[in-house]
Amino acid sequence: MPHLIANAFLWGIGEESKEFPRLGGSSFRDFIRVAGSSPEMWLDIFLTNRENLIKAVSTFKEKLELIADYLESGEEEELFDLLNKLKAWRKELF
Repeated sequence: MPHLIANAFLWGIGEESKEFPRLGGSSFRDFIRVAGSSPEMWLDIFLTNRENLIKAVSTFKEKLELIADYLESGEEEELFDLLNKLKAWRKELF
């Protein structure tokens, strides 16, 4: 899923502006690093895991839409609470 997301993100940004990558800084480079991996290998991995990826993409789209809704409606408290919850989850993972 991280490879799929990095590729989709780079695709979207690349269509918007070729300048953004130069301005994005090191976190941008880190995020899209995996998009430079072998297309042949990742095509095989994507196709082999097609069903799981379709489910994961659906969930990811759902979560992105919720975050976009928070941003559009100015729900700062909800967004802040979400970011705090995710920070705690990440600490538990690593």
